[in-house]
Amino acid sequence: MNRRRFLISSLGVGTLAVGGGPSLASAGAATDDELAFLNFGASTELLVKDYYTKALEAKLLAKAGLAAAKRGRAAAGQHARALSDALVGAGDVAPVEEDFEFVWRRRAVSRRDGSRSRERCARGISRLGAP
Repeated sequence: MNRRRFLISSLGVGTLAVGGGPSLASAGAATDDELAFLNFGASTELLVKDYYTKALEAKLLAKAGLAAAKRGRAAAGQHARALSDALVGAGDVAPVEEDFEFVWRRRAVSRRDGSRSRERCARGISRLGAP
């Protein structure tokens, strides 16, 4: 599965968890696989939120990219909360930001001379499919 397909799938699960589909409570007890998928989705959304935060902190984005990064960060936070709420509702422990120390390559969102950093950061945000 490629990254784009995975993120689209994760967003679909996030939409279901937010209220766009049946709740876990009405479907009966969640299986271990379902809990693992919810946990992975919530963790992934925390990773995406962290990426957007780093991109915003680097201050390399043009106005349109800045708006997209802010929307993306907010959406990732909402998805993480919805997936975490689903986990807690199913009787499991949800991941929190403090559980992780995401390590990014130094050039993931910035470069010393600033060249191509804006392009690289914007390209990364567009690949994540910011809302």
